[in-house]
Amino acid sequence: MTIYHRKNILIEQIKERIILNRSGRQPGKERTEAMRKKRTRKALEPARAMPALRHSIEGQDFDVNASEVINWLMAQESIKLDMFNLCREAGLIAFDPVAHTWSGATAPETPNKETDHECNL
Repeated sequence: MTIYHRKNILIEQIKERIILNRSGRQPGKERTEAMRKKRTRKALEPARAMPALRHSIEGQDFDVNASEVINWLMAQESIKLDMFNLCREAGLIAFDPVAHTWSGATAPETPNKETDHECNL
């Protein structure tokens, strides 16, 4: 190891200590769980402008299809796209390039007439 190489290593170590002392955390460490929870997905921002709506009707059994809140949220384009992207990124849905369709990752495959051929013996 050359003197030049040792000098660069020492400089990097000093820089890391300075950063640690200023921020109170180690460089490169992930944010804490509380800090991550405070961030809001940008696509969900329209929810801040939601008017006063009912989620359930008092005295009746809850029906998600009758929820004014859910219906309003699902009418927002950015929220619909974010929901789709969230499912796609989580691997819950997958695209079939042959059939040009999306399906649940655990959904049974539907037969494709162009590529699947039954063999009748």
